[in-house]
Amino acid sequence: MVSATSSTKTTTLATQVDVPVLISGAGPVGLYEAYLLTKLNIPVRIIERDLTLSPLSKAIAIQPRSLEAHGKLASYTILGFGTTDVLVEELAKMGVHIDHGWEMLDTKVVESTEGSTSGEKTGTYVETTIRRSLKRNEETEFKKHLIGHLAEIEDDDDAQYETQVIRSQYLIGSDGARSTTRHKLNIPFNGRTLPHKTYMADCSFESELDLNNVISFIWGATGRSMLAFPLTNGMLRIAIDDGFFKEGEELHEVVKGLTHEKFEAAINETIYPSKFKIKECGWLTSFRINERRAEQFGYKRRIFLAGDAAHVHSPSGGQGLNMGIQDAHNLAWKIGLVIHGLAPSSLLDTYEERIPIADHVIKLSSELWHNNRRMDFAARFKRRILFIVIPIALSVMRLVGKFMEVPLLKLRYPINNLNREHETQSRPSENYQVGIRASDGVVANVMFAKGQSLPEAPFQGVCPERLHHLLAGVGSFHVLVFASDMLTKQYAPGSRSWGTPLTTAKAIATNIDIFLTRWRTKWSYKQKGLKIDQDGEMFRIHVISGTPITIKDASDPKDRVATLAQLPVGGGKIFVDESKGIHKRYGYYATGGAGGIVIVRPDSYIGYRVNGAGDEAWRDIDDYFMSILTC
Repeated sequence: MVSATSSTKTTTLATQVDVPVLISGAGPVGLYEAYLLTKLNIPVRIIERDLTLSPLSKAIAIQPRSLEAHGKLASYTILGFGTTDVLVEELAKMGVHIDHGWEMLDTKVVESTEGSTSGEKTGTYVETTIRRSLKRNEETEFKKHLIGHLAEIEDDDDAQYETQVIRSQYLIGSDGARSTTRHKLNIPFNGRTLPHKTYMADCSFESELDLNNVISFIWGATGRSMLAFPLTNGMLRIAIDDGFFKEGEELHEVVKGLTHEKFEAAINETIYPSKFKIKECGWLTSFRINERRAEQFGYKRRIFLAGDAAHVHSPSGGQGLNMGIQDAHNLAWKIGLVIHGLAPSSLLDTYEERIPIADHVIKLSSELWHNNRRMDFAARFKRRILFIVIPIALSVMRLVGKFMEVPLLKLRYPINNLNREHETQSRPSENYQVGIRASDGVVANVMFAKGQSLPEAPFQGVCPERLHHLLAGVGSFHVLVFASDMLTKQYAPGSRSWGTPLTTAKAIATNIDIFLTRWRTKWSYKQKGLKIDQDGEMFRIHVISGTPITIKDASDPKDRVATLAQLPVGGGKIFVDESKGIHKRYGYYATGGAGGIVIVRPDSYIGYRVNGAGDEAWRDIDDYFMSILTC
């Protein structure tokens, strides 16, 4: 260690620290990125400027795409749990902990000449300088916990600092709307700051209004608007607007002057003549809304922005946390493939596909926010009607087990090297094109005839399964083979269509054996000694029949349908689309069709699709993988 001492402060320079991925910012986005990368066997280091994790969050709900990222299915979940706490707990189980108190001083991409005898560039890496104060200042820490007031940490006259220089392959800047990462790289954050003033708190309360069971949207006669979200811990999350910032009025001054009494008064003005009394408040803050997006999300294929560091918008629609979680999911599996030498670094360029998604959500949130604030008679009348109808509708949907359809389920990534259209086949209708989220549905296991020999569990009888459950895997591609009725339909002798069921099943089984072996040999976590998920496979194939299949003798080696039925899940096993709905959702006929093959990316978006399930279709799929994974 080397110490540099002045009359006012001491800085301790540490030796260089190397780590594959450095994550700056330990909010939900950074933590989820760390979780995914750790699952992919990639060591990470998480630094966080705050000494403790902030309990404050403007997130209202986790939407379906975020839940699917966790491998769960649901339509709409009201937050009553600590997203951050859950992730911290899971990371701790994997031996990953947050380094608190560290702030970024600088970061840059360095051209390396290591291994070169002529001084030529051999590669690049990220060099990040960080420091932490050896004197903990509780007052400064409290100020930083106020949403919207992330003041720079000032040097104390008698401060002592420990400084480290970290060399990493990649840096993920998930350090919030005032991202130090983005500032140090001089990446523009274009957009606007709205003049509206918003308060938010979690509290228990007394009121004649029933706010405990459904999301409530209230627009008062004074022009104030209030959103109330019941939490599963019994508290109520309330966001209320308080007009506009006055000229010269600063956010930190508003936060400092905000009291429970002032917050309660704002609520009562909004819901008048009803009354509201706060019993207990967990936290209370104020923020102002920005609608901004970083000019670029990646920098020299080494540094990436995620979450609020990349895009911010109004809370209308509740998409801030959800967008950030999906940023993390989109980026993690790509970094994983590149670090493990399974894909070229050019794959990381496709992270920019998140930009049009961010633009769409910013626009949508802005429209919702400004429409809600319109004060003309028609708009106010419409909101009054919605205030009456929406809670009733939500209650009815909850009772009958229906789910709300929410944004981010039908967004589509643009065409790029990863989301590729077929060169010669006609483009399908919009609902089936590449770049969209993979649809869900129920598939069933193959039925074996009663009294006949059955394969070993878990392949006995019919076992309903959600397709999305089969699409699990942090770094796995899923190949869906839609077989229509080709495995069961009887053809007339001499027919020139797909041939007999036996021939069709044999062809599919043969191609699965050829190409799955080829892919798993060429690109394999296992061969690199990596344990990823349960079986560690990078490729999983699922055959989906459009008609029910009954196996009369599972032990007959000539029955290739039986052979497919007994393959392991992900190894080409047959499932049945009994309702014929899954074929339809992917744009194929469940009966009388030629079938097709769809590639689902590790983040559950469709990367490629081809009509037909014959030899040529399999060669097309192989060409696709060769184009995106060949280093």
